[in-house]
Amino acid sequence: MEGVCPKCGGELTSSGCCANFRNCDYTVSNSFDLYDLSGSVKGELNNNLVLVNETIKAENLNYVPVFYILGGAAMIFHSLNYKMTLDIDMANKMEDNIKQLVGQFISDNASEVVVLGGNYKERAVRYRPEFTAIEVYILAKEDLLITKLIGMKERRKDVRDIVHSGLLDRHIVSKAESVLATEYDERVCNALRADLRMLVRSEQEGC
Repeated sequence: MEGVCPKCGGELTSSGCCANFRNCDYTVSNSFDLYDLSGSVKGELNNNLVLVNETIKAENLNYVPVFYILGGAAMIFHSLNYKMTLDIDMANKMEDNIKQLVGQFISDNASEVVVLGGNYKERAVRYRPEFTAIEVYILAKEDLLITKLIGMKERRKDVRDIVHSGLLDRHIVSKAESVLATEYDERVCNALRADLRMLVRSEQEGC
């Protein structure tokens, strides 16, 4: 036998099922049940997070690492129009031991350069709460829009990402403007709002 059933207190079999199967249906959860076999880009990104969860689970850590995802992966998880990417970038810094474990699946390089509003974590959307060893959040669409606005000063592709992704939806734009007004320096806020309004006008005019 392999431990105690948390549901009825009985013994667990080596396969993770309760030995008291006549009266209890407990089965140890396995995130591989969340594996996506569709072959889609979103599915592949999901599967990398499944592997991250299983890798962390095997380490039996005494805490649950938290990941806030931004960039192309976040846009794909939000079902926005975005080109193919299998890169998963984090907004928050990973601890060194976590980076060594899962660095092949997920990167925190963006955390060193991205500028986010102070409340971005409160707006982030939980992804797959079924994961038992990690917590994963996807940055809110308004925060993704702001990161693209900041990035477009140096990367023209960020302009294309904004225009073609669906991030210029009026509800997203309105929320982004509110975040800029309350969580960013006034000078930065004014510059980014001007860029945002220029992009909105261009889209409305079909430019």
